[in-house]
Amino acid sequence: TAAWYKYGAAPGERDGAALIAAHVSSLVDGVGPFSLLPNLHEGDTVTVTMSDGSEEPFTVVKRERISKHTVDYDAITSESPGMLILVTCGGEWDPKNRHYDDNVIAWAASLVP
Repeated sequence: TAAWYKYGAAPGERDGAALIAAHVSSLVDGVGPFSLLPNLHEGDTVTVTMSDGSEEPFTVVKRERISKHTVDYDAITSESPGMLILVTCGGEWDPKNRHYDDNVIAWAASLVP
């Protein structure tokens, strides 16, 4: 399951950024909801299913892998009004601490005018 950050904007709102996060992998079956996020490229389309069942298309404009120690989500969201920001884990797996070292972040713009 992916989680929308409820204190941000809803996907498609122009006044703020909508942030959705999900795991890249799963202990149960190995595949997480955002397993394909690290493979997204500029121009790819992602679709968000809204709570009313409607679908909102977005196009990826940027993807980065950023250290979890340096990522600044306040800056990312405040500098990206109207954007959909997708977040998952990436980089090397740290078995001692049981997490990945980095975050993979994709920014996407609404295709609805």
